[in-house]
Amino acid sequence: ELQICEPILSALASPPVAAGTQPSLFSTRDCYEAGTDLGLTMQPALVLVLSMSAARGAATLGWRASPSQLAPPPRSGHAAASDTAGTVWLFGGYYEYTLDLPRHLPIAKERVPTNDLWRYEEIGRYAGGEWACVQPVSPDDDLSRPPPRLCSAAAIVGGELLLFGGWDPRPAGTGGKILADVWALDLASDAWERLADMPGGPTSRHVACTLGDGTLLVHTHRCKDSLLRWDPSARTLVEQPTSGTAPSPRGLHAAAGLG
Repeated sequence: ELQICEPILSALASPPVAAGTQPSLFSTRDCYEAGTDLGLTMQPALVLVLSMSAARGAATLGWRASPSQLAPPPRSGHAAASDTAGTVWLFGGYYEYTLDLPRHLPIAKERVPTNDLWRYEEIGRYAGGEWACVQPVSPDDDLSRPPPRLCSAAAIVGGELLLFGGWDPRPAGTGGKILADVWALDLASDAWERLADMPGGPTSRHVACTLGDGTLLVHTHRCKDSLLRWDPSARTLVEQPTSGTAPSPRGLHAAAGLG
């Protein structure tokens, strides 16, 4: 079963979550606040299910709504990765919310970068799954966790969620700050650790993916005749030379491991 989990914007907003019914580690308000109550409305999360019929050898694809009563607020530019057990981890991005304006004014949407962490786990093959807020948005002075960002890259290797760089657009109108930091989340303890920065300096709009043997590769706009490879013993990214004709420099692209 192949699962792709992502919150989406929809005209059909699900009703607010009743107090005490969230299957998360934190309250809805904790998870949805970014310093002040933004008035976020929870949206339905959709799960793409791939079913394979052994008898007919045919695969079918279909969307279904997650039965979880708690789902990540609408966002874009977030990072996500899945572990070997099929659990999906989602970090950060842009919160997207609607301003509470008088009804005669046009609908206005605002965005704010976040650093909340969510987890999605399947309950059963046909029962669907559950979202849980592992870590809500942290205060600005909390240095124990990655600060808010979007356009970062993430992958899971050896029981850790690795987060590379990204972009913090605050304050608005300044162009923000491109980030070079690397963080590791211990999936057993949910504790973050700051590691050595990315080689080459601040980077955003890049991609990270793992191969079948566990090798983790990162491709950035600076990669011309090399890639960045994760060294698990040194716990850092190192430059890995490549051969052949390399793709032109790019960002906001996608990559996936094959074999």
